[in-house]
Amino acid sequence: VAEANPSDIDLLIVSSAVPDLLGSGNASAVHRKLGLPKTCLTLNHDNQCSSAVSSIITAQVMLASGAYRKALIVQSAVFSRVLPYELPLSVNFGDGATAAVLGPVSGHRGLLGSSWFNDGSYHRAVCTAPRGGGRWQDAKGGLVTASLEPEKGREAIFRFGDMAKEAVDAAAEKANIDLKDV
Repeated sequence: VAEANPSDIDLLIVSSAVPDLLGSGNASAVHRKLGLPKTCLTLNHDNQCSSAVSSIITAQVMLASGAYRKALIVQSAVFSRVLPYELPLSVNFGDGATAAVLGPVSGHRGLLGSSWFNDGSYHRAVCTAPRGGGRWQDAKGGLVTASLEPEKGREAIFRFGDMAKEAVDAAAEKANIDLKDV
């Protein structure tokens, strides 16, 4: 259980796969609704499916710098806004949210190692775009989550397990731990 009051939070990182408003993100709204201090650095940090991991890594680096003491990271997705449930792709997406408070810990605890891999090749595998493709600003009939490169989408589904294992192995190596000890 996190022991933090709104006044304790000096770093807020919010990731919204489908934000309430396009362009402004949800960070300022979360900041206001929680009554966080004006001095709390408030960031929209959208990295879609990997937002939770990248938010933790970003917060850890900022906390380790000593510039911040407690971070609140929040992720949300409301895919029902842009993904009709009758589409086959809908089984991979849903609505939900998570939040975590990060701060100083003692001993050999906390984020001991991390890794990150991205070659950019899946950027059109799953995205929100106008029906039929194109840029979101050209949408006339609404937006939908779809694959603009279906072959890349299929490849990604089969590769994600291998990529996750590669990332976990690299993080364990950086942390100098054996996965058997986790």
